[in-house]
Amino acid sequence: MTPSRAFVRIQLLLVFLSVAVRAEGPGESIEVVGQKPVTSVNAPATAGTVIDAAQFGGEVRSVSEMLLAAPGVTVHPLGGPGQAATLSLRGATADESLILLDGIPLQGPGGGSIDLATLPATLFSRMVVTRGVLGAQLGAGALGGAVELIPKAEIDRLSGGVQLSGGSFTTGQLAADGTAPFGNGGSALLAVQADHTEGDFNYRRQLTPNVPGSPFFDFTRENADATRGSGLARVAYPLGDDLELDTIALFSAGGRGLPGPSSAPTPLSRELDEGGLLGVRLRGNARDVQWSVRTWGRLDRLELRGVSIFGDCQDGVAGCARDDQRSSGARAQGEVAAPLGDHQWLRATIEGGSEWVHGTSTGAHQRGIGSLSLADDVQLTSTFALHPALRFDHIGNDTGLSPALTAAFRPQHSLELRAGF
Repeated sequence: MTPSRAFVRIQLLLVFLSVAVRAEGPGESIEVVGQKPVTSVNAPATAGTVIDAAQFGGEVRSVSEMLLAAPGVTVHPLGGPGQAATLSLRGATADESLILLDGIPLQGPGGGSIDLATLPATLFSRMVVTRGVLGAQLGAGALGGAVELIPKAEIDRLSGGVQLSGGSFTTGQLAADGTAPFGNGGSALLAVQADHTEGDFNYRRQLTPNVPGSPFFDFTRENADATRGSGLARVAYPLGDDLELDTIALFSAGGRGLPGPSSAPTPLSRELDEGGLLGVRLRGNARDVQWSVRTWGRLDRLELRGVSIFGDCQDGVAGCARDDQRSSGARAQGEVAAPLGDHQWLRATIEGGSEWVHGTSTGAHQRGIGSLSLADDVQLTSTFALHPALRFDHIGNDTGLSPALTAAFRPQHSLELRAGF
């Protein structure tokens, strides 16, 4: 059940930009031309949708609610607000739908799909949802498609904003962000969001619905509360005319009750989770050649308390062990892009690293990861372009080769035809 909310928004801006607005005068026509947002730059000529977070005006809590605005997206919530939710693109499973933060793949504590409820909506400026088999363009795991989360950008001036919302079921949200100059020509951004909901409500149901005329009894949904705090930090610092160092960090921590189904409630089961990610990238230009080197690491942890095979149990007593699940990873990546003549742009990427998972009942496991990819953009004529791509992946004991070819034909400015495999 989604709570209704009343919103209060307070914007604290130290720099204002005034825009002149006037109405159409007698005998005058004002033409307004719209422009479709650019989809994924890493997967050109594919089917995609851009979701602008500003269009929601603070009316959503997490990424999962915004993704419902894109065609081909199915979100599988496992309860009310604040409870776990996973993503499916074009019918693919959650493990076959890739989620990237500024190009960094996100995963859950068990090494599988990430819980969308742990990604607050106010930390991102937009989302690019690309549908189709995109392993060659975006990496392993994109069988149904991919979601690229574009974080809020740092700007070189002082500004900030605060957003407060509240609603039914004792639901509240506080979000704030600020940007400021950093050093000599650099910039920094910090955004945070805190959420809480009790999630309890009264309802009536029959204990024996198969018996005609059976009475209804009053119940209260309990142990459905959820609390979360999250933050995003970005810093960009120029090291020269054609050299820049940028850093991104994301963290999230929360706790929630696991109420169970109405037929078998679990008022004693709880879940705690925490996770973080840190990435550093150095990029620059050498004449017409663009290059970047990047490294990142992530750590996620989830703990179940009061959970048993046949319902719930009292945490801390004998026979009610806690279940701890952890996942971590570290990778390094290098990319070079250069023109081949006046109508061709070639990109080459190499990546390597390792992942570790640990579970109370499954033990510890590790696997190595390596990939090499090539992507080409060829403008054959002024209206027709080809985009071939090839990617080699080696993950643990598995090796795969992913080819792709897409094409775009634009007979006129307002019409574009796309095809690919």
